[in-house]
Amino acid sequence: MREQISRLQLFYLMMWVILATGYLTLPFAISHFTQRDGWLVPIPFLAGIWLVFLLTLAFSRHFPRQTITEGLQTALGSLVGGFLSFILSIWFFIFICIVVRELVTFVDVTILPETPYYVTAAVVLASVAYAVSLGLEGLGRIAEIVTPMVMVLSASLLLLALQHADFTHIQPILADNWHPVLKGSVLPWTFAVELCLVIPLSRYLKGPAIKLRDGFIFGLILAVIGILIELAVIAVLRSTLQFSNYPILEAVRTISYGQFFEHLDPLYVVAITLTILVKLSVIQYGWVVELQQLLQLKDYRPAVWSTSFAAWAGSIFLFPNTTALNDFMLFSAFSYFVLTVLLSLSLAVGVQSLRSLIHGSDKSPNPRH
Repeated sequence: MREQISRLQLFYLMMWVILATGYLTLPFAISHFTQRDGWLVPIPFLAGIWLVFLLTLAFSRHFPRQTITEGLQTALGSLVGGFLSFILSIWFFIFICIVVRELVTFVDVTILPETPYYVTAAVVLASVAYAVSLGLEGLGRIAEIVTPMVMVLSASLLLLALQHADFTHIQPILADNWHPVLKGSVLPWTFAVELCLVIPLSRYLKGPAIKLRDGFIFGLILAVIGILIELAVIAVLRSTLQFSNYPILEAVRTISYGQFFEHLDPLYVVAITLTILVKLSVIQYGWVVELQQLLQLKDYRPAVWSTSFAAWAGSIFLFPNTTALNDFMLFSAFSYFVLTVLLSLSLAVGVQSLRSLIHGSDKSPNPRH
C-alpha cells in the first residue's frame, strides 16, 4: 500500500528541515555580519524561501508525482539526467554529514563532553535509520508529536529569558544600511535551498498537490519565527552575541526566577535534539528514495543502513572538527547548494518547458491563407 502523509505532517517535516539547525547556528552566524539588525535578516530570507518554493512548485507541475531523479532523467535523458542525479546523491551525502556533525558537536558540548564523537554519531544515526525504516507515515506521526511540544517549550523559554531583555540594543535600526543584513542573509539562503526536499515528499501527499498559497504561508511563518527569535537573542545577549557559538542556549541560561526556577537549558537541549533528529530523518529518507530511483531498486529500505554508515564515516572524515565545518558553511555551502541543487532543478524545468512549448506549437493548427 502506498504511503501517504497529510498536508499538516508535510508542513511540520519541512519546517524542521529548515528551522532545526537554524535554531542552533544562525544567530551566531548572522552576528558575524550584523548584530543590531540581525532581526531583519529573515526578511531577505523570506524572499529566498519563496523563490526556492516557486522552483520546486514548477518542478512538481512539470513532473507530477516524480522524485528529483525521475524528473531529471525525464527531462534530460538517462545519461545527463543520471549524471546530475549522481551529483545530487553526493549532495545528500554531504548535507547529512553536515547536520550530523552539527548535532553531535552540540550534544558533546552540552551533555556528553566525555563521550567520543564516533560513539555519539553512531547512536544518532542508528536512531535516524530506525525512524526512516518505519516509512514516511511514521516520520509524519513523529513530527506531529514533536512539533507542538517543541513550539510551546521554545516559546516559553524565550518569554522567560526576556526578563533580562533590553530592546534599545536594536537601535539605531539600519544605521549601516542593508549591506550587512544582506551579507548575513547568505547562510540563511543556504537553508532555504533545503526546501527542495519537499519534492520527494510531496509525491506521497494525501489530497491535492501543494499550491502557491502553501508556500506563501510557509515562508511567512518561518520569517515571523526568525524575527522573534533574533529580537529576543539580541535584546538578551547584546554585545556578547558574537562570542557565543549557541546564542539561544546562552539566552536560556540567563533565566533565573528565585533560587528554584533556573537551569532550564536542558529543556532547550532536548528540544533541539528532537527537531534535528526529525531533520536528519527527512534528509536520509529523501536520499534513499532518490537512490532507489537512481539504482532502480524495488524498495528504499535496503539502502537505509548502508547510507547511515556512510554518513557516520563522512561526518568524521569530511568535517574532523568544528572549524572545518564552520569554514565550509560560511564560505562554500551557499555556492555549492545553489550550483548542485537549484541549477539542476532549473535546467530540468527549463528543458521541459521548452519541450512543451515546441510540442504545443507543433500541434497548433496552421492559419488559413
